[in-house]
Amino acid sequence: MIKMKKRGVIEAQFNWIFILFIGAVILIFFMTFSSNQKKVADDQISIELLNHLDSVAKGAALSIGTIYNISLPYDRELEKICEPETASSLKFKDSISSGVDITYTPLFSKAIIEGDILYTYSQYWMAPYVVTPLLYMAGDKTFFLVVNNPDVDQSLINEFFDMIPVPEKVSDNSLNVLKAIMDQDDIDFQNLVFDFYSDFNIIYFGNYDSDDFDNHNFNSRTTKVKIYNMSQENDYDYDFTVDVYTLDSLSSPKETTYGFGFPTLLALVFSEDVDDYICGMRKAFLRYKVVSTIINDKKNMTLEFVLENQRNGTGRFHPSCSMYYHPLYFEDLITKSEELFNSGDVQELEEIATPAKTLNDNNERLGDLSCPLPY
Repeated sequence: MIKMKKRGVIEAQFNWIFILFIGAVILIFFMTFSSNQKKVADDQISIELLNHLDSVAKGAALSIGTIYNISLPYDRELEKICEPETASSLKFKDSISSGVDITYTPLFSKAIIEGDILYTYSQYWMAPYVVTPLLYMAGDKTFFLVVNNPDVDQSLINEFFDMIPVPEKVSDNSLNVLKAIMDQDDIDFQNLVFDFYSDFNIIYFGNYDSDDFDNHNFNSRTTKVKIYNMSQENDYDYDFTVDVYTLDSLSSPKETTYGFGFPTLLALVFSEDVDDYICGMRKAFLRYKVVSTIINDKKNMTLEFVLENQRNGTGRFHPSCSMYYHPLYFEDLITKSEELFNSGDVQELEEIATPAKTLNDNNERLGDLSCPLPY
């Protein structure tokens, strides 16, 4: 009788253990199912957002100078991957979706774009004719500070500042904005609060001073701080050498690169680093060769048309017209753009400055003489 009772108790305990085990399995199943459904829903939202972003990016590439902003429904990190010979791709981090390819224009952004609002904008890169739109993206956790230099043409600095495609709203000495321009004497990196930003970009125009950062207040939340010192080269307003500094390399530049035209300088500031900038610019160099070849062919046909009229003595064009269709400069740009694409050495951009400036001057002279323009 006692043995029977013992056995009954053991069976009852076993039944309860079995019930608990089955209950746990069912609970885990539903939790896993629910989690998977949520992930599927999140990924579906990500795909829809990326498709929308692709449409907005295409619109921005066509609407030069127009700022587009996209509100993301939740704070998600957008990841950019640059492939120099194909397309840049955008995808949400930790998402199973393959993302969307940006094939129609070079894209410049940080490797991880953070924030609740994404800003998209484009500018034509002209060297000296229109080469390609350059597309820029930034989240609202990225801040741009331009440090004024009174010794540099103020119109140049203001032009660059106005090109940065994020809102400007400075009030109460607060940096709770996305861009600002300040005089060097007014900068106080010790007392300004930067907690809101994870990515901070400071742009000097030849007046960088490491002493500005002796007592900075950048903390662990501000994970990326880049300092750009842009120095004008030669006598061309948009021809710059750029030294890039970081907080662990304030006394000597971590990297040095080159920009030809403000759109390329903006591309550098928006990029993750110099390598990422070069990756995006290689796509632009590929287009540069194509556009230069087309314009060179047009120039040859235009020159032949002008020479034929001069031979026939029509008097339609000024006798000096034919002097300004020099083939050497176009051929230089075709050759150099191919070399730039193959090497990715943007320092060689400096070598296009002279032929580009000469072509620009020649085109203006042709216009003054009422000659047909090659571009």
